[in-house]
Amino acid sequence: TYYNKSLELDPHSTSTLNGIGNTYYDLGDYDKALTYYNQALDLNPNNKNTLYNIGLAQSKQGKYHEAIKHYDAALSINVDDFDTLYNKGFALNKLNRYNEAIKYYDMALELKPDSFDAINNRAISLVKNQSNTDFNDGNRNTLTKFNAYNDFRFYFISSFNLEESNEVIQMYLALVNEDPTSQIALHNLGVSYHNKKLWNDAIVRYNTVLDLYGNIAQTMNCKDLALKEMLALGSNICDYFD
Repeated sequence: TYYNKSLELDPHSTSTLNGIGNTYYDLGDYDKALTYYNQALDLNPNNKNTLYNIGLAQSKQGKYHEAIKHYDAALSINVDDFDTLYNKGFALNKLNRYNEAIKYYDMALELKPDSFDAINNRAISLVKNQSNTDFNDGNRNTLTKFNAYNDFRFYFISSFNLEESNEVIQMYLALVNEDPTSQIALHNLGVSYHNKKLWNDAIVRYNTVLDLYGNIAQTMNCKDLALKEMLALGSNICDYFD
C-alpha cells in the first residue's frame, strides 16, 4: 500500500519500483519482482541496485547466465560491492565454472574477510574443481549432494555417516590448506576427525587452535572430550563453530 501510494505520487521513482520488486522477491514471486525491477531499469539503466536485484531474481529462477550479465553490469558501476561479487561467485559455481567462482569469492573476501558463507562456498568451489581430477567416481557422486544444501554448515552438521564424513574432512582440509590459521576451519576439522573417532588427528587440530588463539572454551571442551573418549571415559559429541 505504501509503495503503491508512492508510485501514484511519482510513477518514475526507481526506488519505489525496486521496493515493490523486493516485496514480491521476498514472497518468492520472482516473475512479478522482475516486472518491477525491469520497469525501474527502463527508467535508469545505470542503477546498480536495480541491476543487482535483477541478477538475484534471475539466479533464484536458475537463470545463472542472465544473472551474471546483470551482476557484471552492476560491477561495472561499483566493483567493490561485496554482495554482487559474492552472488556472482555463487552463480558461477552453479554453472560449474569453479575457477571463476573462486576468483569472485576471493574478491568478495578482500572486502569482508570474515564472511563465513563466502569462505565456505569458496571451499565448495575449490573442492568441486579438484574433484574433476583428484576424486574417484564414488566421491564425485557424494559431492553432488552439496547441491541440495544452500548452507554449507548445515551439510557439515548433518553428515555423520562414514562416506559423507570423509567429504566433510576434505572440505575442511581445503579450507585449512588455503588459510592454515583459520580458527573456524581448524576447530571444525578437529570436530570432523573427532566424530570419526580419529582422536589423535582431532587433538592435533584442537591444539593448533589453542596455540594460535589461546584458551577458546569450545575448543578446550572438545579437546577434553576427545581425551576422555580415547580413554573410554565419555562419548559426547562436539559441536561445530557456526
